[in-house]
Amino acid sequence: MRRVQASDFRCLNTPDNQRRGIRRTPLLFHERGQALPRTGRGLAAIDTLLDDDVDKHALAGFARPIGMFYGDVLTHTIPGAHWEVIEEAYPRVCITRTAAVDVIGVAMRRLEVADPTLEQNYAHVLERLGLET
Repeated sequence: MRRVQASDFRCLNTPDNQRRGIRRTPLLFHERGQALPRTGRGLAAIDTLLDDDVDKHALAGFARPIGMFYGDVLTHTIPGAHWEVIEEAYPRVCITRTAAVDVIGVAMRRLEVADPTLEQNYAHVLERLGLET
């Protein structure tokens, strides 16, 4: 297996993706022979890529697009979940009337440490809402 490099994330960090999430991320995984659905499986695929032999410091600039993808998964799989912008360029996903997920913060932490994974964070949100994974 080849070493994963920051350049593998080139399709993540585009102006379009910065505005709308990482819609083109599936291209990266398609090139590697993987599908990237907006589900927990998609998050698991990103976790796997991050757990590969990759320079985490080189990926620090990708926290936002990875977080935006995590937010897309939340809004596509949790009924009523929606985006909210606290201040310009600082989005979060409201999962209930009183709870929200700092998706960029989750991604930044995931790039720094291996645990919890994106998939584990997602499972925690589902558990908190009483939904099944």
